[in-house]
Amino acid sequence: MEIPCEAEKRSSKEIEAAAMEIAAAEMEIEMKKRGAPFKYGLVGPYLRKFAFEDREHVPASEYYDNSDSDSDCEDRPAWVKLRDPNAHDVVKRFLQQVRESNGYDVDCFPPPKLWSPFLPTKPDTKDERTRSILMRAIHFAVGKINAETGKNYEFVKVENAVFTRSSLFLLTFTVKDHCVDSSLETLRAMVFIPYNDKEEYTLEEWMYKPLPATATEKLREAMDPEKTKAKVCESTNLGSLD
Repeated sequence: MEIPCEAEKRSSKEIEAAAMEIAAAEMEIEMKKRGAPFKYGLVGPYLRKFAFEDREHVPASEYYDNSDSDSDCEDRPAWVKLRDPNAHDVVKRFLQQVRESNGYDVDCFPPPKLWSPFLPTKPDTKDERTRSILMRAIHFAVGKINAETGKNYEFVKVENAVFTRSSLFLLTFTVKDHCVDSSLETLRAMVFIPYNDKEEYTLEEWMYKPLPATATEKLREAMDPEKTKAKVCESTNLGSLD
């Protein structure tokens, strides 16, 4: 049995340290790209590909245990079915929403086997306590955003609201600035909701909601003078009778 020499041990430790540095750097890049939801561990578990994603159809029974009951799903929103026959479609929708929006667009709740920290809240919820917390969080976020940007935004409408098990609210809402042209803007904000009413809310992050990919491409195309010129020439040629 060969005993590794001191140089080999040192080399192994250096490789391990380098690997850890690379992993840390990759994590930092992902955190900057994904923002606060990734920082708090809300998104990370769903970025990997699950084995069932390659299957065209998965029976709903595979997503539920025989023991699943109301007591096993106490945290699920009241409007969610206890056993959804379209569970696979719900899971695919959930994963897509988490990956593409970092949780902000989640509007469904997956079966217990795919544990979710996201608890979607109906924007027009009739629950007074939930509504009160939701509106307080939005007005708090708008106030902070106005102070940071010098804007004069006023809240217009809740587009989507997702509470999390970490007491973080992922909010998507429209605002308008009466001091400019009253055009609508869609904002996203993550607000920490303290358990103690005496503690203050915290704005963890905010951003303008990105345009859909197709809309973004059209906007880029519209701003590219060469493409615009080419389109004009093309339409002129098509309209010629010669």
